[in-house]
Amino acid sequence: MSTVLFTIQAPPVGQLELSPQTTDPTPQQMDEETAARDNLLKTLTATLQSLQNQTEFARVGEVTGFDLLGTEPTAWSTLNNYVLLLQVARGFINQEWVVNELLKALPDGSHVSVLGVFAPLASSSSSQT
Repeated sequence: MSTVLFTIQAPPVGQLELSPQTTDPTPQQMDEETAARDNLLKTLTATLQSLQNQTEFARVGEVTGFDLLGTEPTAWSTLNNYVLLLQVARGFINQEWVVNELLKALPDGSHVSVLGVFAPLASSSSSQT
């Protein structure tokens, strides 16, 4: 199994993303940012889930899952930055096709880049005693 890493940057939406110097956001500004991120995540998650059922991949690889990572919500000015880890079970994946599918789901002005294809080398256990 391999993992393809993508970076995703959506355009800033709310006042907090447009003005990173804001140090004391109002509840309305925080709600605006949260709603914008929730809407983007809803659309992006649906697109990522659909990749697991795409016949396009049947000949070249099988998407088995994904992890979408975003910045912590305390960093209001960077809420539009994401990292996508797309797991592929066999073969290779048409990375350009995935980028285009993601861009279709993202707002205009978004950027998607491929960082590369990675294979697991080592991992740690998530449970500690």
